[in-house]
Amino acid sequence: MSNNSLRYKYFRLSVNGRIEASDFRNLRTLYAPILKNESILLYEYLNDYLDGAVSKNSEIDFETFIIYLNMSREKINEARKELEAYGLLNTYYDDQASLTVFVLQPPLNGHSIEKNAFVKKFLIERIGETNYKHLINKLNKQNNLNLNELQDVSSSIFEIVDIKKLEISHPSPRLFDSKPVYESSSVSYTLTTEKFMTLGAAKNNDGEIKRFVKEVNTPMKLEIGNTHYSNEYEALLKLSCQDFAQQLLNRNLTSSENITIDIWKSHFGDVKIVNLFIYFAIKSHPNAKLTWTKYARAYYDEVKSTKLSSFEDIENYLDGKFKTTNSLIEVYKSKEIMKNVYLKEN
Repeated sequence: MSNNSLRYKYFRLSVNGRIEASDFRNLRTLYAPILKNESILLYEYLNDYLDGAVSKNSEIDFETFIIYLNMSREKINEARKELEAYGLLNTYYDDQASLTVFVLQPPLNGHSIEKNAFVKKFLIERIGETNYKHLINKLNKQNNLNLNELQDVSSSIFEIVDIKKLEISHPSPRLFDSKPVYESSSVSYTLTTEKFMTLGAAKNNDGEIKRFVKEVNTPMKLEIGNTHYSNEYEALLKLSCQDFAQQLLNRNLTSSENITIDIWKSHFGDVKIVNLFIYFAIKSHPNAKLTWTKYARAYYDEVKSTKLSSFEDIENYLDGKFKTTNSLIEVYKSKEIMKNVYLKEN
């Protein structure tokens, strides 16, 4: 783009593929020496604006970012042009829709930058050959880490923070109208609880499900061995907690895992609720097959603190949480695909 200003103020923002946490490490490591701070800030803000979506139409015009990012009009357009010049942003005009179309591109990594003579040359000129080689070696070593060979022993937020202190003592109004979420004054709901429930209760239409199918690989397993149902959502609804966990893990449970599951069942009663904890824990931490109960316990503690009790409410709450979290949205999409298939067949 050669112009300082855009032809159309409103825009559609898309991303080419997925931008992962490792991409932001590459952005800071490889591009910070050659990009202005404003350019990196604009890139991160555009990614945040997508909020996990593949494409999104703007509700504001581009220059409103002047207010949000505390930049002048000149600075924000310079940042945009710099991102374009280094291949981090493509800009197009859709004359039919009167929209500017932005497409975010993932940053180069330690391997691909070696094939990009342009960016490599500028980086070496800024930091020197020795520092350049050090950065590339460091990045490539980090990217070669094999998590499958490691045991995840990270602490959960629920081991550190008392969630009950975050609760609001009176029912809060629904986010999108003036009626309370529930009429009962005996139950206390947090603003976050009702937000997640409202988002999770929103149904996906056939077009959205088809888009999920294209974006997420959701194989149906053969019904052999520990696999009782090829559709994991059907398994979630119909299997005992122990059988469901064994199907997802493809192994027998330990005595400790069985005891932990029995404790969760004794509180909620409905095995489908406990199966939700099991499903989300195992699917969101596929490399933690031996420590999955730590993550399921975190969901158990969190849901328990909300005082929700029905399967539908708890499913909506967890769905809302997963669909609004970039690192977890694929788990939500996969579950929705299988749920859609099950509901159409039954």
